Amino acid sequence: MTKIKRKFEEDDVDVYRKLQQHLDNLPIGYPVTESGVEIRILKHLFTPKEAGIALHLRLIPEPLKKIYRRVKKTGISIEELEETLDTMFKKGAIVHGRVMEGEEEIKYYANAFLAVGMYEYQLDRLEKQFVEDFEQYLEEAYIEEFTKTRINQVRTVPIEESVSSEKSVATYDNIRKIFENDELTGGFIAIMDCVCRKSKDIIGEPCKQSDIRETCFTLNRGARMSLDKGWSRRVSKNKALEILKKFENEGFIIQADNTQHPFFICNCCGCCCELITNLKRFDKPVEYIASN
Repeated sequence: MTKIKRKFEEDDVDVYRKLQQHLDNLPIGYPVTESGVEIRILKHLFTPKEAGIALHLRLIPEPLKKIYRRVKKTGISIEELEETLDTMFKKGAIVHGRVMEGEEEIKYYANAFLAVGMYEYQLDRLEKQFVEDFEQYLEEAYIEEFTKTRINQVRTVPIEESVSSEKSVATYDNIRKIFENDELTGGFIAIMDCVCRKSKDIIGEPCKQSDIRETCFTLNRGARMSLDKGWSRRVSKNKALEILKKFENEGFIIQADNTQHPFFICNCCGCCCELITNLKRFDKPVEYIASN
């Protein structure tokens, strides 16, 4: 066994617990449970070696060389580190990006939240046990963690026709203007399957509202990432608007990430969306939903 493997695999349980504690320090944490379901989820996402490397990542993306300065004491080479990080990204366990600095392409890596993050990144790796573990974790601990920060990761977007002339809605709440704004989209719009609806299909609880599964838009860097991973297909601005109208007729709830320059726009329903269905457990779920 190599030095790097001994370093990260000598105590598998310990490295996963350390990773749980590391992720629990993020703004939206990763809390412990009595059942230990959070460890089962981590084992689905990371090998022991990958879990050990993830301990050296941060929420803010950092270049490979900076990460290597923290990891090299384990004996791993920068080439092996890069290969492992790329594998972790392909598995949907971390965040990855590329930036051109002059003529050189610099890779960046970071930890991801469980949601919105690692769960959604499992789109092409969904398994029944993982879906069941995720839903159990939501119920036992994660939905409370997700909502207690009051920092909304998603916001509900009013459908254009339902907004009265007296009500002023910011430009980023107008979904059509988002698609028409090349600065916001970066010229990249893609559409992909909904991980929530696919998850419900896997556990035998298909969507009651629609047979459509390709319902999530990604924009700009989000679109490039989803295209790189083969999750999505690129669509034109006009095609995106046409699809959006179809979703409006289906009665979907439009939710975007809570930023002025959104990277994803989900078209959700009350029977499949993990956020919406779990918020229904609260006395006043509207308090946890952002709009403007």
